[in-house]
Amino acid sequence: MTVLNKRSILKIAAISVVAAATLVACGKKEEAKPAAKAEPLKVAFAYVGPVGDGGWTFAHDNARKELEKQFGDKIVTTFVEKVPESADAERVFRDLASQGNKVIFGTTFGYMDPMLKVAADNKEIKFEHATGYKTADNMRTYDS
Repeated sequence: MTVLNKRSILKIAAISVVAAATLVACGKKEEAKPAAKAEPLKVAFAYVGPVGDGGWTFAHDNARKELEKQFGDKIVTTFVEKVPESADAERVFRDLASQGNKVIFGTTFGYMDPMLKVAADNKEIKFEHATGYKTADNMRTYDS
């Protein structure tokens, strides 16, 4: 398989995971108020590297941009790049949770335990973790 094909598969997988998480998060029906416009779903990404790395982070960021294109004003995405796989990751996840994000992606294996801790304290938020094996009621894993 060529590098281009691997990137294409990763991009498709990432878009699929984000779309599925978005649909689950948006799937809750609430009584609509006629005068109020629905708030966009806030989705955040934590990247281990810079978005211009041409690899793993770059592919995730392309998927994030595709989400914005596909869902338009129904979604707002943000990202934090160069987040070390350390205790600092937990701080970043807590910060993203405090900003009102309803779906948070941790895009590297080393974020598994910090993300699990933050997920335990934020049951109303959906967490998606790349390549890990630990889950919770509000935390799932994905891989290409």
